[in-house]
This record gives sequence, structure tokens and C-alpha cells, in this order.
Amino acid sequence: MIGITVSNIASGWLQHRFGATRVLATGSCVVAAACAGMLGAGPDTAYGAIVVQLTALGAGAGMVVPTVTAQVLSSVPRSRSGVASGSLNTLRQTGSAVGVALFGSLLAGGDGFVPGVHASFAISIGLALAVAALAPLLRVRARD
Repeated sequence: MIGITVSNIASGWLQHRFGATRVLATGSCVVAAACAGMLGAGPDTAYGAIVVQLTALGAGAGMVVPTVTAQVLSSVPRSRSGVASGSLNTLRQTGSAVGVALFGSLLAGGDGFVPGVHASFAISIGLALAVAALAPLLRVRARD
């Protein structure tokens, strides 16, 4: 919670200072690194051993979400910002629901809970790295 709160608040400043593309790529890489750190977690892993990874995961996500939101809303005319905001939130929540369902099926699968968690983190690493790789393609036109 601390990581996501601090990076969410700092995201606007970071975008202004370094640009949205760098913030998006960096946040995605932080998420990937945090998920990679979680691959070693098992049923006997103490919370203290994974607190850094969980904090980093929140910090990375706290950079990604506001950056995407700001870029989407700044890419449409003000008269369309309500539609853009609604579409973004619908897609984000749909993606979250699909992700929970898919990762939940991995956790409940026949291989066991821990292998399901590791598979979920491995998929998350791939997705986060894909976002980081695609971040340079981010081009936002000025509002009309």
C-alpha cells in the first residue's frame, strides 16, 4: 500500500520530469522485477521475506495506472473525455476481472496452489515486459 500510494502521488511529477514513455516503461519493469522476485516464494516464506517485492509491485503499478490514465485523457478532445474515461475504466475493470478468473483457475488447477501462483507471476512478468517494450510507441496528440 505504501508503494502504490507514494508512486501514485509522484506519477504526475515523474511524467513531467522524465516523460510518460519512460515512466510507463520503468513502472512496467518494476512490476516485472517484483513478480520475478516473487517466483521464489513458497508456502513457508515469511512475509518479511517478500515485503520488498510486494512494495515494489505496488510502486510499479502506481506508476503505470496514472500514466496510462493521463495519456488516454490527454489524447482526446475535452468534449470526449467522459467517453474516454468511461471506456478506459470499463476496459481496466474487464481486464482485472478476466485476470482474476484466469489466475484463479491456475491457482485451483490440478498442479497445486504454489505452482499456480508461480505460473501467474510468470505470466505477469511477460505482460509487464510487453508493456515496457511497447511504451516507446506511446504517441499522444495534443487536445483539440
